[in-house]
Amino acid sequence: MCPNVLAALSLVALVGCGSDALSRSDDAMKKPTVALPRDVVVVLDIYSGRPNPSWKPTAAERAELGAMLEALETSAPREPAEGRLGYRGFALESAQDRGDAPRVDIYTGVVRHRAGQTITYWNDSGRQLEKWLLEKSRPHIGDGTYESVRAQLP
Repeated sequence: MCPNVLAALSLVALVGCGSDALSRSDDAMKKPTVALPRDVVVVLDIYSGRPNPSWKPTAAERAELGAMLEALETSAPREPAEGRLGYRGFALESAQDRGDAPRVDIYTGVVRHRAGQTITYWNDSGRQLEKWLLEKSRPHIGDGTYESVRAQLP
């Protein structure tokens, strides 16, 4: 793995750094290698104008999350709908508020990883990762918010 990825505490790094993650080349088709930092925070992207609920996963949840990320298949780029109100997905980000820190967004069956100029996409088949994150977030978001999001997931 490239040293610059480790130094940045990348949430998700591709095997074979330097590949164009947006292309469909052999390098881009490789499975992700996941390194979730201990300070990873899960953010439920739902509110506008007030802070989104967030929580820090346990060590066991981080391990399970890492395994789920590693099992994902590469997908074609697909961005979330802009300007949408209400539930927009989940984000995995470092608790250290750094603008250049890698970030993983999980929305509508897509997992998008941004690390610097590199953007990589994976398919969250059946929105399983999204549903898992919702279940794990339940104690942190309240019943009303949980039910609202649950109603939007197939």
